[in-house]
Amino acid sequence: RLFQEALKQKQLSSQSMMSTLLHTLTEENVAQLSQLAKKLADFGMDHQNNQHFVLDLDSTSCTTYGQQEEAEFIYHYGINGYHPFVAFEGLTGLALDVRHRHGKSYTSTHAEEYLVEMLDRYQQRSEDPLLLVRGDSGFAKPEIYEQCEQRGVHYVIKLKNNAR
Repeated sequence: RLFQEALKQKQLSSQSMMSTLLHTLTEENVAQLSQLAKKLADFGMDHQNNQHFVLDLDSTSCTTYGQQEEAEFIYHYGINGYHPFVAFEGLTGLALDVRHRHGKSYTSTHAEEYLVEMLDRYQQRSEDPLLLVRGDSGFAKPEIYEQCEQRGVHYVIKLKNNAR
């Protein structure tokens, strides 16, 4: 529906047309689509209160079928697929970013680099934002805490259950 409104179209491409598009995408096209998605997120952010911002980080499963490159069995989800990072603005649910990763990537693998990129992007959106990073237990690692503390960013990270 968002694309219909943005493009001022009542009907968008059919499933077969979308399949054709997906089979002809190049790495350059995917990078361009990623930049477009970020610009759409920025557009959405420009129409909101930018003083309060919850950067909600997570990873998710993306099921694949057939023999896609880098698709692997993800034991946690019990599926073949990818394990991308995702970022949302937690107050509005606005999707900010999706970062492709192969299936066997553990949630915390390269999480601090992803956090740094997201903070670099969104700390600049306001002169003095109240920024909170929220993450699940896969983001519970010292490098994440250190990045938040060095930048003066509040954070809430779930810890895994343990004997202590």
